[in-house]
Amino acid sequence: MYKNPNDGNDVDLLSITGVKQKMNLYVTSLIDIVFTREELLQLDATKIKFNDDYKLIQGLTKNLFYLVCLAEIISYIAYDISFFKSCTK
Repeated sequence: MYKNPNDGNDVDLLSITGVKQKMNLYVTSLIDIVFTREELLQLDATKIKFNDDYKLIQGLTKNLFYLVCLAEIISYIAYDISFFKSCTK
């Protein structure tokens, strides 16, 4: 659980949904949760890679991308199996 600095509520960041085709919207929603307005205004572009909140968003984005790719691979395999079964009848 992540404590939202904007409202103090706990948020399960892994429950935030997104799709590969709209990754920018997913990242934007994470930014809205993780950073306060003041923190965003104070970010230094030369030091952003060392910011823990940036690293958190980066990790979540990579995980979503990998999960989407894995789901696509599984759906292709399932399709191939069902196609093969229909051909062998």
